[in-house]
Amino acid sequence: MNEIVIGIDSLTEVWCEARLDDETGRPVITQLADGLKVKENGGSLGREGRVVVAVPDAEVQVKRLQLAGADDGSRRNHLLFELVQSVLEDEQAFVYDVHPAGHKDSWFGLIFRRRALEKLTLDCGLAGAEVASPLDFLPRSMALGRAYLNFCRQEEGDLVCLVDLSRRAASVCLIKEGKIVDLASLALPANCLDSAVDREQLAVDLKTVVSFRLSSMMDRGVSSPLSNLILSGQVVSDDLRQVVQKYFPVGVKAPSINPGYLTDEVRESEPSPERFLVALGLTVN
Repeated sequence: MNEIVIGIDSLTEVWCEARLDDETGRPVITQLADGLKVKENGGSLGREGRVVVAVPDAEVQVKRLQLAGADDGSRRNHLLFELVQSVLEDEQAFVYDVHPAGHKDSWFGLIFRRRALEKLTLDCGLAGAEVASPLDFLPRSMALGRAYLNFCRQEEGDLVCLVDLSRRAASVCLIKEGKIVDLASLALPANCLDSAVDREQLAVDLKTVVSFRLSSMMDRGVSSPLSNLILSGQVVSDDLRQVVQKYFPVGVKAPSINPGYLTDEVRESEPSPERFLVALGLTVN
């Protein structure tokens, strides 16, 4: 295994390292760690691999784009052009990207503010660091979906909602028939999990966000009922899952990572790999 990919989730300050298997092309996780090591060692993390950083969802503008009947190369250029034209400010102030959004003719158009990416790079300790290649960026919610699809055991049902909680925000990703079809997020107030009342309010807010996204999807012709809600994150407890369960009768489960993607050393280490879903998803091509 040669190529190394490092995923950094800046919101929770965790990171992981994956090596891409030359024969299968799939990532094999070789390291999981708390704390942004790049801050401690002068930015040496990433000198031997490609670095991908999760961007907080609140700092990414997501647009829905439709384009059919073009080959892959010209399609991407056309979509990026359309995305640039949608911005009213100086186009140089932003960074643009596009990703498939379920149906073959549907796309996510991503707009990152360049200054926000520069600050994120600085916060991760990567600014001015000797990194093997240019940094890549991905919305946190999209990285969550990629982790579930590539590393986790899949739950039954056509439509699955993934929610990952940090102390500052909840990232939401909807998966339909094995594809990412919608992204959302929920800003969280400080200490929102400290009391029973706070946890109840979080569950209500989460239900509101998910219901709105499901309604929006119905407007686009996606009418499958929700099958499962997968709740993850470093601040999630069994008590919180029980509270959320009251508002999601379809069931609230924890993600289950397939250990076959982990090296023996990682499987035997102390950190639970389910706490690193976002960082894991960043390592997927």
